[in-house]
Amino acid sequence: MTTYVINPITNELESAQPRQRVADKFKLEDLLTPGPLRDELKGDFDPTQETYEEYLRRINLRKGGRVNYAIGDLVYDDLYGQMGDAKLERARKRMGAVGKDERFLKRLSKGRSSYWPFKSNSVLITQSDIDNSFLVNNLIKKNKGFLPSPEGFAIELFGKTKAGKPVNLNGAMRALVIAMDNFKEAENFRFANDVYKNIGATKFNYLEMVAKSIAQSKNAKTVAESAAAFLPENMVTHYPKTLARGGEKGLFNIGGKIKPADKKFLIDRITKLTGEPVNLKQLDETLKFATDSRKAEGNLKGQIKRNAAMNVDIKKLYDDPQISKLIRGNLNAADKANILKRAVKLIDDDVSVASRRLFQMAQSIAGTRDIPGIKVDEALGRRIIDTQRIVGKAGNGYAFSSLVYDHYGKVIDKALGATKGKSFIGYYQSNIAKALDAGLVPDEIFGVTASAKNEAWAHMQYLHKH
Repeated sequence: MTTYVINPITNELESAQPRQRVADKFKLEDLLTPGPLRDELKGDFDPTQETYEEYLRRINLRKGGRVNYAIGDLVYDDLYGQMGDAKLERARKRMGAVGKDERFLKRLSKGRSSYWPFKSNSVLITQSDIDNSFLVNNLIKKNKGFLPSPEGFAIELFGKTKAGKPVNLNGAMRALVIAMDNFKEAENFRFANDVYKNIGATKFNYLEMVAKSIAQSKNAKTVAESAAAFLPENMVTHYPKTLARGGEKGLFNIGGKIKPADKKFLIDRITKLTGEPVNLKQLDETLKFATDSRKAEGNLKGQIKRNAAMNVDIKKLYDDPQISKLIRGNLNAADKANILKRAVKLIDDDVSVASRRLFQMAQSIAGTRDIPGIKVDEALGRRIIDTQRIVGKAGNGYAFSSLVYDHYGKVIDKALGATKGKSFIGYYQSNIAKALDAGLVPDEIFGVTASAKNEAWAHMQYLHKH
């Protein structure tokens, strides 16, 4: 029951419970409007990117121009006195969505800029436009330079109306030109529909899905894993739209749908995604492989199917709070064993498969494997990647490799009934290492399935002491 008292100052009835201040209930970042500063306070930003305050100091728009930067094609002019409220309101309506409590900071003119999406030669900009340019640059970096069209870009930045139109197209364009004039990463940005004029706007989503699937296939450890990148279950994770029921029919077919104009885009995009040049012959061979792999039979078919949930499993591991906490901790022997144990439980598969998925998760965190929803933190990803075994000049692609080798050695010892002092672990470890390094699953090689998911975890506990 609530107790009320008379406030001696206001002489009004109010609750006797102490008032909770807004600052006590919410964190500072929750009180800010969406923007770079809020992202920075919440830790939701690319750590390789300069901070919001560093950005403001560099472009220095409040004090009359940018500082020590080479692009500088746009012209920023001071506004001498703000216009009256009525004129300001008319300007807001003309410019699009500008907050009612915002005042204009500068007049921005085209200058020498090669990209100017506005009808007039100058526009007025607000603090929000400056803030949003910071977000635009991060968006361009995240998508590795790919954005299909102005409309799609504006929707990704600000959202869409019930009719599916961008909420604030003009605001998105103002933020874009500011970003292109102040960030090296965005300087030469162009929308895909401006570069590849012979490709219909609606086809870019499909081609982006194909390009990312091919990039993932090239990054695979085995033929089965490479082929699995073209399974619908994995391809759909790269499709940027939500599919309606039945809308996926024919979407994942590659044979016959790729036209000559499409191939130019795919070659450029795959090169950008992988960092390795791709030519037409290699692309044609990959497209043929993607089609032929759908017809695989026998053991290969089973191995491909085993990787059908690959991308979903990687995201599942990333989203798990327990794994998220452990990979950011000390990452000692006990932590590694617990991460591997948790991964086996989550994906309900073999230890080596769980180890492989953890490694792929690390690649995604490091930014070398695209999985939607995984934020790039190169240092964190590298921390897990470095736990793989180095074979020659390359790694074997398994996280916590030594734990996996030891685990299977123990499993085989148990299966063979090795007594104390007569362990076969050394002999089998070398064979298991060779099998893993070749991308094979030890269970399939040795015919050992017992203990991979359940009872053999007792054998891993001794590793905590090492």
